[in-house]
Amino acid sequence: MSGENGEKRRELIRNAGYFIHTELENTNDISIYCIGEKQNSYILQLVHVFNEEKHRREIENRAESVQKMTARYPSVFLRYLEKNWMGDNGDFQTEFMIKMQYGLSMEQRMMEKGLTLEDVIQIGIKCAEALEACKKCGIPAKSIDYRMLYWIPEEGWKIGFFLADSVEKLVRKEFIPPEWIQNKIYDKKSEVYNIGMLLYLLMNEDEVPFLDICQTDEEAEEMRLSSAKPPLPLYGTETLKKIVRKACSARQERYEDVRQLRDILEKISHMLPQNWLVSEISGHSYRDEEYMGDFNEEKIDNKITVDEENEKVSESKIAEKVKETKVATPKEYIKAQERTERRKVKEEEKKVREKVKEEEKKKKQIEQQLKRAKKEEQKKNAQKNGNKDRKDLMIIIGIIAAVILVIAGIITGVKSSTNNKIYSYIDSRTYGTAMVELQELYESGKNVDKAAEKYAQSCLEDREYKRIPAAVQMLSEEYCETNKEFFENMIKSMVEDDKESRAYDLLDAMEACGGVRAEYASEFRSSMEGE
Repeated sequence: MSGENGEKRRELIRNAGYFIHTELENTNDISIYCIGEKQNSYILQLVHVFNEEKHRREIENRAESVQKMTARYPSVFLRYLEKNWMGDNGDFQTEFMIKMQYGLSMEQRMMEKGLTLEDVIQIGIKCAEALEACKKCGIPAKSIDYRMLYWIPEEGWKIGFFLADSVEKLVRKEFIPPEWIQNKIYDKKSEVYNIGMLLYLLMNEDEVPFLDICQTDEEAEEMRLSSAKPPLPLYGTETLKKIVRKACSARQERYEDVRQLRDILEKISHMLPQNWLVSEISGHSYRDEEYMGDFNEEKIDNKITVDEENEKVSESKIAEKVKETKVATPKEYIKAQERTERRKVKEEEKKVREKVKEEEKKKKQIEQQLKRAKKEEQKKNAQKNGNKDRKDLMIIIGIIAAVILVIAGIITGVKSSTNNKIYSYIDSRTYGTAMVELQELYESGKNVDKAAEKYAQSCLEDREYKRIPAAVQMLSEEYCETNKEFFENMIKSMVEDDKESRAYDLLDAMEACGGVRAEYASEFRSSMEGE
C-alpha cells in the first residue's frame, strides 16, 4: 500500500477522536490498528471500498452478518462494537470502519508472556469453534491465520474476523492443504489441515515440516505437497504431538472435521496435570502415558448427524475427484527419522553429562565442608586449650581423615563396580544403559579404552552403527595410535552393509576428536570417495 493511502487512513482515525497504539496490518484493501481513546482501547479495521451502491451494500450486509455471529458466539470472536463509514466525501473510494473488542495480538502476547501448553490447546479449540460457527451462520471462511488470533485477559483466546478478502488470502502457504493446490478441493478435512498446521508451527519453533532435512524451502514444500507423513513437532506432550501430526497428514489420515479435532483437544486438556498446562510450550516435551490411560488418538468415536449423513454424497464426489496415490516413503523422510533418533541420543548424553557434573560438584562440596570443619576445629581448640589439647586435636583430625577415606573408598568401589556393570550391560545388549555408565566413568577421568572398545565391537556386530561414534570419542590418544585397524574394520563393515551414511557419521566424530583419529578419518574418507 502506498504511503499516501496509509497516512490518509491514519488521519481519518485521528479525526474520529482516536489515537493509534499499534499498526497491526496494512494492505491496499484493509488496515488493522490497535487504537485508544481516553479510557478504552479497541481493535479497528478499515476496509477500502469502491464508493458505489452495490459495493457499499455488499460490505454493510457482510458486516451485519458478522456482527450477529460475534454476538451469538461472544466466547469465540472479538465482538463487533460499532460500524460506520469514515471520510465519506463522495470520492471514488471510501473507508468502512469496524470497531472491535480489544485484545493482544499473537505477537504481542508472545513478547509479553510466551505461549503455554494450555494456550496451544485452547487456540486449536477456538479455531475449530470459529470455523464451525462460520459454517452455521453462512459466513464464508476457509482458514485461520496467526493475525486473526487475539488474547483477552479473563476471557482467553478469541478470533478477530476481518471483512476484506485479501487478508484471508494472505495466510502462509503452509496453511493451504495439498488437495487445494493440486485439485482445488477444499472441504471439512481441509479445515482440519489448516488448524493442524497452525498448531504444528506453534509447537515446532515456527519451522515447517521437513525443513531440517531439505536444502531449500522449495524442497520442503514439495515434500509437504507429496502428503508424506510429517515428523512429530519438537514440543508438547507425546499425545498432543501425534494429534497435531494426524491433523496435518495426508487427507485420508486426518480427522473427519474440525468438531472431531476440537473434541479430542478438549478431552486431553482435562487429562493433563495443571503444572504441565501452565508451563511454556517452547523447550518442553512430555511423556504422558500415565495420564492418558487407554486414550488413543487414532480411534475416535464419530456420532453421525442427519446433516453429516447428507454430506456423504458430496464426500463421495470429492473422493472421485481426488485420487489418493500410495507413494513410497521418501528417502529424505527416512533421513529425518534418523536425524530425530540422533537428536534423542544427544539429549540423553547431555543429561548423563549433567548428572556426572552434579555428582562431582556434590563431592567437592563435601570435601570443602570437611576441610572447613577441620580448620575451624583446629582454630577453636587452639584458642581454648593451647598446646594442652594437641592430643585431642589429633584424634579429631584422625576421625575426619577416616571419614574422607571412607568416602573415597565408597567412590572407588562404585567406580570399580562400574566396569563390571558396563560389561554386563554390553553382554545383555542393553546399550543405552551401558552408554550412561560408560559416559559417567569417562567424565570422572578414568581410562575407558577396554570398555569403549568392547562397546563399539558389540554394536558393530549387532549393526547398531548409530551408537558407535559416542564410544569412539572416549578412546585415549595412546590407544588410537596403535589400533588403526580397529577403526578401519568398522568403516569397512558399515560400507559393506550399505550404511555409508553411518560410516560418514563415524568419520565426522573422529575428525571432531582431532589428533590421530582425525588423520585416520581423512585417509578413510579419501579412500571412500575415491571408490
